Amino acid sequence: MKKVGISMPVANEELTINTFLEALLNEISKLNYSLFVYVVMDNFSKDRTFDIVKRVADKDPRVSLVFFKESTGVVSCYLKGFKEALADNCDFIIEMDSGGSHPPVRISEMLESLDEQGFDVAFMSRFMSGSGIENFPFYRRVISQGGTILANLWLGTKYSDATSGFEGFRQEVLNSMNLDAFISTGGIYQTEMKYYCYAGKFKIKEIPFVYIGTTTAFKSKWIWIALKTLYRIKNNSMNVLRRNL
Repeated sequence: MKKVGISMPVANEELTINTFLEALLNEISKLNYSLFVYVVMDNFSKDRTFDIVKRVADKDPRVSLVFFKESTGVVSCYLKGFKEALADNCDFIIEMDSGGSHPPVRISEMLESLDEQGFDVAFMSRFMSGSGIENFPFYRRVISQGGTILANLWLGTKYSDATSGFEGFRQEVLNSMNLDAFISTGGIYQTEMKYYCYAGKFKIKEIPFVYIGTTTAFKSKWIWIALKTLYRIKNNSMNVLRRNL
C-alpha cells in the first residue's frame, strides 16, 4: 500500500486541534493508503496544543508529534514535516493547515491527481472556476490575488493562485529539491515552492476548492518582506533544484 505523509505545522490551537485531528483521521481512514500525519510544533505555541496533540499521538500511530526546537518559523516547520515524510519513504506528501481552511475531504482528490492521473504536483486554488472564499476580508483577497498577478509577471508562471498553502507532491519532487535552500520565512513561501515546481518542469495541476478564512493576524510589513523575497526567488532556483533544468 502506498504511503502518504501530511506535513502540518500547529501552534496555539488548543480550542480546535482535537476536533480537527478527529475529522482528519476519520477522513483518511476511508482512503486506500497508509497515511501519516506529522504535526510539527515549536516554541511559538504557548497554550495546551502540545499536550493535546501528544495525547492523540500516543493513542494513534498515524499521528507523529514532531517538536522542532531549531525552528525559525512556520516555513521551517513545513519543510521539517517534508523531511520527516521523505525519511519515512512516503510516496506522496501533502502540506496543509489545521485551522479549518483546508478541508480534509479534499485530500482524496489531491491523491487522485498525483497517483491515478500522474501529476507530479497538485495545488488547491481559491481563484479558478469552481472555487470560492468564505470569511475572508476583502483586503486579504486583494493581496492574495494581487500577489498572484505580480508573481506570474515576475516569475513567468501562469498560476490562478500562487499563494495557496494546500498542496500535494510526489516524493520525487521534494527529493529533487534542497529543502534547506529555501529563502522565504513567511507567506511568500507558497509562491517560492510553486516557482520551483514550475522551473523544475514538473507536471502541475491546480484544483479548485472553497477556502474558509481564519482569524490569522496580518501585518503590513509582511508585504515588503514578501516583495523583497519574490525578487530573489528566480536566482535562488539554482540553489534549490538539484537536477539540471
